[in-house]
Amino acid sequence: DDGSARLLRSRNGHSAPPTRVRYYNQHSLLSAGQDRSFRIFSTIQDQQSREMSQGHLEKKAKALSSKAEDLKLNPVIDFASAPLREKDWCNVLTCHQDDNRAYTWRYKNAVLGKHVLRPPALDYAAAHLAAMGEDGPKIDPFKKVPGRLPGQVVDYEHKIRKKGALLEHEVTKAKAVCMSGCGNFGIVGYACGRIDKFNMQSGAHRGSFWAQAPAGHASAIHGLDMSALNEELISASFDGSIKIWGFDDRTLLHTFEVGAPVNQIVLNRDNSLLAATADDLKLRLYDLSSRRLVRVFEGHTNRITDVCLSPDGRWALSASADRSVRIYDIPTSRLIDWVRFDRAVTGVAMSPSGDFVCTSHAASVGIYLWANRTHFANVFLGYAAPSEATDLRLPTSSGPQEGAAASEDPSAPGIELYPPLSEQLTPDLITFSTVPRPRWQTLANLEDIKKRNRPLEAPTAPAEAPFFLPTLPGLEPVFAPEAVRPGLGEDLQTKSAKKAKTAPQTSDALPGWGDGGDDDGEDEVGGAGAAHTKDQAGSSRLIHLSDLRPSTKFVKQLRRAGIAGTREFALCVDTLAEMSASAVDLEIRSLSLANEGEELGLFVDLLASQLPTGRHFELLQAYMSSFLSIHEDSAMAYGHLAQKLAELRDVERGAWMHFKGKFQKVLCLIGALGNMQ
Repeated sequence: DDGSARLLRSRNGHSAPPTRVRYYNQHSLLSAGQDRSFRIFSTIQDQQSREMSQGHLEKKAKALSSKAEDLKLNPVIDFASAPLREKDWCNVLTCHQDDNRAYTWRYKNAVLGKHVLRPPALDYAAAHLAAMGEDGPKIDPFKKVPGRLPGQVVDYEHKIRKKGALLEHEVTKAKAVCMSGCGNFGIVGYACGRIDKFNMQSGAHRGSFWAQAPAGHASAIHGLDMSALNEELISASFDGSIKIWGFDDRTLLHTFEVGAPVNQIVLNRDNSLLAATADDLKLRLYDLSSRRLVRVFEGHTNRITDVCLSPDGRWALSASADRSVRIYDIPTSRLIDWVRFDRAVTGVAMSPSGDFVCTSHAASVGIYLWANRTHFANVFLGYAAPSEATDLRLPTSSGPQEGAAASEDPSAPGIELYPPLSEQLTPDLITFSTVPRPRWQTLANLEDIKKRNRPLEAPTAPAEAPFFLPTLPGLEPVFAPEAVRPGLGEDLQTKSAKKAKTAPQTSDALPGWGDGGDDDGEDEVGGAGAAHTKDQAGSSRLIHLSDLRPSTKFVKQLRRAGIAGTREFALCVDTLAEMSASAVDLEIRSLSLANEGEELGLFVDLLASQLPTGRHFELLQAYMSSFLSIHEDSAMAYGHLAQKLAELRDVERGAWMHFKGKFQKVLCLIGALGNMQ
């Protein structure tokens, strides 16, 4: 109103390096930084990135004559989220530096929630009995134990505090948080070793996980996570132990002794695989189902700052202060990639679909996204672990720096291209192709995809307009309508028709189609009275429409394969493997029905000859499914094609039985090895 400029749109980010970053969903990131801010970043549209509001700080700062940054909460040290309850109540939980409270946030509105989770006073005796069982531990009261009087079972009493001093639950600090997959419960771990359970909807306290040492934790909690079905709670402590608790009855179920202070843990809820990092610079993997240590990875030379597991549970990524990120393949227990940056890595996370990896670095306010090349292309990871790290420079807003493309070198360790699979290793094996999965998976739903992507309205040609627009006479200029101007509204089709009428008629004619003066129609191909005409040499001048149809490269190879044999059919499959899904669908639909379905029969021969070889198994299944859905009725109309389809059915059944036998053999071997003690 006063004529001054107003703020229309702004973009901002962290003013201090981020310390923790995690994916909230496929296209959103949650990050916490040293600038006391808690932010949402969108990976597809920067306008959707925003900071989680902590209240009317500007108004409070103006009333207190202070800065808004000084009124913010302390820096976030850990956070957790549950996207399932995004529309119902607060679904994000954070704990902050030097604070015993945990704060709830509402992601939908990007605001701080109304519930603040504070630890209540703890009944240590009841908590210990709940953790050890209803009847408590079985201890001989008459056995002499150092530090215990005869008849004394457990000393629950803590040191007497001074008058007016704060209680233990009032001075302890929150160190770690996690949320259940359903979003109903939030878990907070404290520096004193206790763990509290809260209801996220009401903020009410629902119980504590605690036991007297050595049964319980004797030091700060540095990691928390929960199983997929809310059956077990996993906690890691600085005392070098990882404990598994029953979530409902809060009983202690199992303890892993790590042997070194644990920094953090990450659980893959799909396969119950737990990753833990410790101060001995080792990454350990535990199987919660069998309660065993299954993998130990070494290699970092400085503190491991963050760790994450891929969504499919196959890879483990660890970030370290030695400026490197290591990627381990869990099934083969080996290092498959090793990347070194020019700054220490403080955080690493992988998207839910596994297509991108984000990192945060010391002395850098940005969050960097890296594409997972194995998700978009076929990348051969090699057979041996890389001996040297691949150096990567962090990108800048001014563009790639000199030497930043070093990682694109195909000779770099870990990113070699797949070796060409020319021949089957042994006839008994079944080999999948190296064709990306979307190329053959979309064949079955290609019609639905085209229908979905079809425009609502057909494209129309723009109306023609003269260079000078005529106007009607008058005081105000008014353009003359097109209807008044004769000849302007004629479309291109009408003009082309007029040109065709005025064009001179030529007397040249194609051989076999008759000359210009022949009107009896006897030499017209495709008509009802079409007849063979003979030239002076006595040869037929009749041209079939099937001979005029242009043949593609695939059709030519298919015709040659009918004479050459199986080896040429393999070239036909290689040609289809190089095409996109739409091109393959077009080739299959373009197979001619002429000569009693000759091309259809050749395609059936292709499938019947290549299925027993075991090569390109999933491609042939996709091609066969698409062929039958398009040409099934046409092929069954011919007797010889129906017989070929019956033979193909027997070949397909034999190929699947062979595949099933190999698969069952592998499953039995895995089951036998899994049950070995």
